[in-house]
Amino acid sequence: MKVIARRLALPVGLVVVAALGFAYAPPGIVRAVLVLPAALWVPGRGLLGLFGVLASAGRWRTPLSVLLSLLTLVVGALVANAVGGSVPVAALPLVLAVVLLPLHVIGEPADGPAVSVPALVRFGALFGVAALATGAVLWSVVTALPTQPARPYLQFALAGSYAKVTGTVPVAVGQVLRVPVSVSGGDTGGLAVQSKINGAAGSPVPVGAGGAEVRVSAPAGCLSQLSLVLVKGKTELRSVDLYLSSCAHG
Repeated sequence: MKVIARRLALPVGLVVVAALGFAYAPPGIVRAVLVLPAALWVPGRGLLGLFGVLASAGRWRTPLSVLLSLLTLVVGALVANAVGGSVPVAALPLVLAVVLLPLHVIGEPADGPAVSVPALVRFGALFGVAALATGAVLWSVVTALPTQPARPYLQFALAGSYAKVTGTVPVAVGQVLRVPVSVSGGDTGGLAVQSKINGAAGSPVPVGAGGAEVRVSAPAGCLSQLSLVLVKGKTELRSVDLYLSSCAHG
């Protein structure tokens, strides 16, 4: 029992620290420092015991454990994707460490601790310094790179009484309609509103402060589609539709 307890003390400790880090540490460098030691050592060290090569590995025991842990992560990701259709990237390393933790009871009776406490402390300190340095470099690069602010979303809609229209608009053939539209939320320079009646385009009306007013003549025909299109040059950005009905006016 003492041998089993000695073999399990280090891996269980690493898994507990990783679980606490995964549960309570915010995503980022802090969580990585707490989770990665278990993820990069526990699965591979258990497999070395399963394969019976702990004694023969000698000083290569820890590097081989890391290598086998990485291979285990790759295989686990492939299996997870094949079974579930996705890879739980955040939880997969911890899950594999927990699943393969019982393999640490397997090993030669005379094998010593795979990693001494002083070596583990030195490794943890070095890993923490390297992780913090990497995070500092990434943060410096991100803050130094020029950023382009997101453009505000252009809002284009009918205005005035036409904003309340829910059905067709009754008109008389030849009647001149003045349809206001509102444009907001971004740079309106170079914008115009073009009318299209049953696909036939009219002349663009430049957008002023807050919007524009489009004048159209009601065409012949019982039901017509009036499309108001927000354009910039030849590029159509937004559009709204009105349906004109002259049936009631014969």
